[in-house]
Amino acid sequence: MSLHTFLNPFRVAATAMAVFAAAPALIFAQGETFTDCDAWAAAVCGSVLDDDFESFVDFDGNQISANFFGPVPSPQSLVWGEVSQDGNDPAAVSVFRSETSPFSAGTFFDDAGDGRPAVFTPNTTALGPLEGICFKYLSTESDATVSFNAYDGETLVASIPLPNATDAAGAAVPSTFGWQNTEGLNVTRFEFAIERSATGTVSPTGIVGDGQLSFGDGCDPSPVSCFDQLALVEASLESYVATLTDCEAYYAQGSLDCVNWMQNDCFWEQPSGNRLSRYGGSMFIGAAYAVCYLEWVDTPEADLLIDELVAVLECIVDHEIAYAIENGGSQCFIDRAEDYAELGSIIDEDFDNEVVATLAYRLAWLHAYYATQ
Repeated sequence: MSLHTFLNPFRVAATAMAVFAAAPALIFAQGETFTDCDAWAAAVCGSVLDDDFESFVDFDGNQISANFFGPVPSPQSLVWGEVSQDGNDPAAVSVFRSETSPFSAGTFFDDAGDGRPAVFTPNTTALGPLEGICFKYLSTESDATVSFNAYDGETLVASIPLPNATDAAGAAVPSTFGWQNTEGLNVTRFEFAIERSATGTVSPTGIVGDGQLSFGDGCDPSPVSCFDQLALVEASLESYVATLTDCEAYYAQGSLDCVNWMQNDCFWEQPSGNRLSRYGGSMFIGAAYAVCYLEWVDTPEADLLIDELVAVLECIVDHEIAYAIENGGSQCFIDRAEDYAELGSIIDEDFDNEVVATLAYRLAWLHAYYATQ
């Protein structure tokens, strides 16, 4: 390929950049996707690095100027990894910097020949797993297909088609694509690629830049509140009841009715979460009846549901004791609450009597609650 042919994408892109303007886009999700980098940055939990495209160097090893259009050596080493591009002769990456367009710096990718995607290889050895990316992109042809592709070695692990935005006159405008690696995929490289439409006659060019990358193990799972845990028990119990007949169905339905009753708003500090209201002591009575009904069913599934229900009570007690400690509650009441909580655990685990254990947890909660009253 001649240098003249190599530079054609720059001329096409330079024309397109004259009409750049911000525009939202709908992105079909595979993993968590975003159309705004601020929202993306708020969602990720790892270390966020800028794309560092201003550090591209030319064939003489000099940092490219503030207004630059042209080829640079491939690969380019940046603070977070490498940018490369195959299919150019000589080996090069098509890049630019600009002080006059919405893209301050970026790379080109096109569909000439076998395609020349912009390839990004993050340094996950030094920085940790790739948690996500957020970049602006643009296609010079509105009917071309732009895609974000992520790879684990040579295996494609994510492929997301990206829409092309245009203004009222039909001119190309940039869009924003953010991706959070919520699946915990091992991503060794990713790329932005473009393909012409079946009826297209012009080799389309894409532009990607002004981006950020996040590295880390991702976000810790959001804690599930005690109320939400109770709702999960309800859902599991409801499904279980549907599988039973005769007396077993009758007793399991009685347990389900008790669990439904335990979710009454009057028993919970609103919005319902981890703490009970002053009427919360009655809720433990409902739990005792729910456990009693399930013990009459006497199946492994029922035993598991009992354990999950008792875990909800433990959750409530633990949070109330923690609340009392954090808010200067009476130490005498807190000590008794901790004693009854330990007793409930012993009765449950050593004596296998969950009905009595629920009542011990009730006493634990009452002492913790009144420690701050």
